[in-house]
Amino acid sequence: MSTMFAPLEAMMTPDMYAQVGQRFGMSGETVQKGVTIALSLLTRGLSLATDTPEGQVKIAEAVQQADAGVLGNLSGFLGALTGGDAGADVLNRLFGDESRVVVATIKDATGFDITPLVGMVGPLMLGFLNSTMQKEGMDTNALIKKLKSEARSVERRKGDEETLVNAVLGKVAEVREMKGRFSAQEWTQVRNGPMAATALVIAAAPPSAGKTAQEIAAALDSVRESVKDVAPTGLLAALYHSGVDDLTAEGMTDALEAAKQAAGLVEKNVPEEARAYKEVLVKAAYAAAEAVKEGGFLGMGGKKVTSEEQAAIDALVAALGV
Repeated sequence: MSTMFAPLEAMMTPDMYAQVGQRFGMSGETVQKGVTIALSLLTRGLSLATDTPEGQVKIAEAVQQADAGVLGNLSGFLGALTGGDAGADVLNRLFGDESRVVVATIKDATGFDITPLVGMVGPLMLGFLNSTMQKEGMDTNALIKKLKSEARSVERRKGDEETLVNAVLGKVAEVREMKGRFSAQEWTQVRNGPMAATALVIAAAPPSAGKTAQEIAAALDSVRESVKDVAPTGLLAALYHSGVDDLTAEGMTDALEAAKQAAGLVEKNVPEEARAYKEVLVKAAYAAAEAVKEGGFLGMGGKKVTSEEQAAIDALVAALGV
């Protein structure tokens, strides 16, 4: 339990937990446990966000703009809860791209999605902080000092919820460290690796009306399918969890070399995931090749993969060493 926010947690009654549970399809006990996790998680997240001057400004503004009177109408606030969009926004603001790691890790450990409960707890915490600042005459520096003190206290506790939050933030740090091994340019290059493989196949056969678009769409679908069940802390999830529609081969003068270089960057920085990454590229190439039949007449006959396309894929496989 959070000491700083204990008054907030104490205001929640069993009936309130049950009310929230009915809205989110959870038991009251699950909601109570989730609220405790969310309080610890957001306390740590708010503290981490104040490690930079920009973050300090954003957190101070969020607190000052929060409804300081929300706790005075707690029943009304809980009755107006709508779902997980607010929670997703809070998590994205605090943890960025790694919010998916937070959600997945907590769900693996507890069996429930923390997102809607974060959407509930976040405004309550910010409103409580605003009220506290007003009552105690705190400035931004005092607020940050109080948040960091509470975060250190939460980190040291040995309860199940605090232990889980420590594990969650550890995984977030691991993913950020992994991404930090790549420069921004290298990260973009690796993300676009499947499109380099796709461009290689497209160039192997004469273009036709609509054919290229179908091949690209098939390749993108292949990437989505390849990464849908990967571990949330792995490279593939980090690369593609936010979507693949922005992937492009624009600016590539040598598609085979671009694919090879992208795979080389993965081999250098995350060698344990190099084979899986290369397989994503090869699968994308095959999907593009199989998207449209070549040859035939009036839709009859034709080949799913032409000899030219197969030769391009063979060259890709050889270059990647798979």
